[in-house]
Amino acid sequence: MSSAYTCIFSSPKTESIFQETDLILLPGAQGKLGILPQHSPMVIILQPGIAHVYKRSSIIESFFLSGGVAHITPETCRVLTDTFIILDELDPLLVENNLKRYHNDLAGLSIESERRWITSKIALAEAMVDVIRNGKHRK
Repeated sequence: MSSAYTCIFSSPKTESIFQETDLILLPGAQGKLGILPQHSPMVIILQPGIAHVYKRSSIIESFFLSGGVAHITPETCRVLTDTFIILDELDPLLVENNLKRYHNDLAGLSIESERRWITSKIALAEAMVDVIRNGKHRK
């Protein structure tokens, strides 16, 4: 059995590829999911949260994901998401300022489709704030 496992995080703006990983922990809609090499094929829905990439039994990178899907095969885990941010680059001040701005924007909107879009931005920013405040990103 090969231990070479590739994990790819893809968004419309960027992509990160990790070779020879040991374990991928993902925030599945039903809870945390651990993906090991030779995992059974599946597609899972992801919720906003933290993903960890392990190599040689140590975390080599952690991301905040906006949700999305993961396509899993025995050789590869491909995470498709609107946004993924390296946790060390998650700026608490920027997230708090964005959240305040989104709430202000929401108050001035009357078109339902625009309100839904801003509401989804608020939910994502609140998930980021939760991660920052509760230290869920600590390795």
